Amino acid sequence: GRVQWQVRLTGAHYQISVVDALDDIPARALQACPDVVVLCNTDMDRLVETCRAVKAIGSLADAPVLLIGPEATPAMRLSALMAGADELLPNPVSDAHCLARIRALLRVSDARAELERRRSTAEEFGFCEAATPFDRPGRVALVARSRTRAMDWRDALVGKTRDRIEVLGENAALATAENVTAADVYVIDIGADRPDEGFRLLADLRARAETRRASVLAVVQSGDPDAAVRALDLGASDLLPDDFEPRELALRVKAQIRRKQEADMLTVAVEDGMRLAATDSLTGLYNRRYAMTHAKRILTEAATQGRPVTVMIGDLDHFKRVNDTLGHAAGDTVLMEVANRLRANLRSPDVLARIGGEEFLIVMSETDIDRAAAIAERVCAMVAKTPIVLDDGAKSISVTMSIGVAATDPADPLGGGLEALLDKADRALYAAKSAGRNQITVAVAA
Repeated sequence: GRVQWQVRLTGAHYQISVVDALDDIPARALQACPDVVVLCNTDMDRLVETCRAVKAIGSLADAPVLLIGPEATPAMRLSALMAGADELLPNPVSDAHCLARIRALLRVSDARAELERRRSTAEEFGFCEAATPFDRPGRVALVARSRTRAMDWRDALVGKTRDRIEVLGENAALATAENVTAADVYVIDIGADRPDEGFRLLADLRARAETRRASVLAVVQSGDPDAAVRALDLGASDLLPDDFEPRELALRVKAQIRRKQEADMLTVAVEDGMRLAATDSLTGLYNRRYAMTHAKRILTEAATQGRPVTVMIGDLDHFKRVNDTLGHAAGDTVLMEVANRLRANLRSPDVLARIGGEEFLIVMSETDIDRAAAIAERVCAMVAKTPIVLDDGAKSISVTMSIGVAATDPADPLGGGLEALLDKADRALYAAKSAGRNQITVAVAA
């Protein structure tokens, strides 16, 4: 009953809003803007009608809806899915199963909300335009205990979806290649026989970078709540009891394809916008605006943890002569090649940016002055070692770089902030230029 569900959800530390009458739920849901809507009633038809009414409200169209009805037969589940519900559970349902389902729905909802927040922020700052919906077939991988069963699943989907359907073994599902894109949805078999193999595959899919963002639809034995709970808590996006009808499989796959592509769309919009806002269009390195903001954060965090930070400012020697004698196209080629050489010789956590015409900034955390000086010497030699071939291939040019190096003072790691540290590196760079170029100078500690 209502009181029982209140106790269950309150005990799990959810904030709940209880509505006694199904007819009142759409209006209350609109007012409360819930993260998940749970509808419970013994009348299946009324549950379906209420679900449709909730999903018809624009602001609630993406809100997850969980139905708890008198039974959960294949026909009833299909009716619930067609009304927009995410799942239909039978009453009584175990606390563990219900709460695991709610956790899974919240994971999806929270991830989407976070992406929407990032996209909105990026748009507000002019970092990206509104996301354009994807319009492409998805890729569905079917991984069953036997090929015969997987082919039965494939037959259930043929003609009901325009998505590309593949039957894969467990090893093939985990194998990745540079020219193969991970599936949008994996339908995996967690049956009564050897269920641990299915759970292991699910955990592996969630752990690997290539498949972490894919949707996973786990087929579990009907009436096995323990398997359902374990699959959901291992990261399954959705569950499908093994007594499903073909249309139920198609509806669940379509829903997961839609969610995956919406998430991809938002992710691409945010990543593309942030990349454009943070990078130099010629070299692909961070630009000055981003580098300064990020370097300040690194400096502050390092100071609180007592770690050293070193900065280098490198400047190409006599770069104006390259543009004047060979043209700006040649100058661009030189800048891009130097950027590639710098990128190849630094650690991935190091901040590498182009902060001026031919000026580069390197920020290295957890690096003391002696280690940084050795790296600067290597960078200086690496830039000068090999001539840069120009675009036409008929000419090449040798360039050199001067570098100024400065490090934080262990006794006063924030002393003067980033501006003071950059000023020290800049003065060291000037000293390297004055001493003949193609060399490094380390700033003397104050």
